[in-house]
Amino acid sequence: MLATTRGKMSFGANYSTYDSGWSAGLHVTRDFVLESIATVKIGPSLGRSDDTDGWSLGGKVIVERYQPTDFGFMFLSAQYNTYQNDWFALAQFGNASGLSVDLTAGGSETYSEQAVAVNYRLDDEGPVRLRAGYRFDAQQVFVGLSVNTY
Repeated sequence: MLATTRGKMSFGANYSTYDSGWSAGLHVTRDFVLESIATVKIGPSLGRSDDTDGWSLGGKVIVERYQPTDFGFMFLSAQYNTYQNDWFALAQFGNASGLSVDLTAGGSETYSEQAVAVNYRLDDEGPVRLRAGYRFDAQQVFVGLSVNTY
């Protein structure tokens, strides 16, 4: 997954593989800030998978909220894409020392997964994190690196 924001525009790309195939997507959204509530992002999307002949046009909506807390922060994200009824939800809780926990769930017409992950920032100021967790539907442990510059 790759995502970036420039001004009031957000851009994203993703590629996923799973037991029954693969899928890829792109989106461009316009951000609308609802003060003290959330940021809503709405825009077009393109999707493709191993069971389609080409790219399909869809629409995407994302609702996000970042909240500083006494212990660090809380980040919530919910996403829906009309392409294959794709959805994703994330709840992330972290502290100031660079440790965070993610709870995620997602699915579509061809895919379903829930996971829990622990992330640890590798240096005090940098964007690189060590990430480890468990995917429940796939019954797989994963370990990797992530880069988050937000």
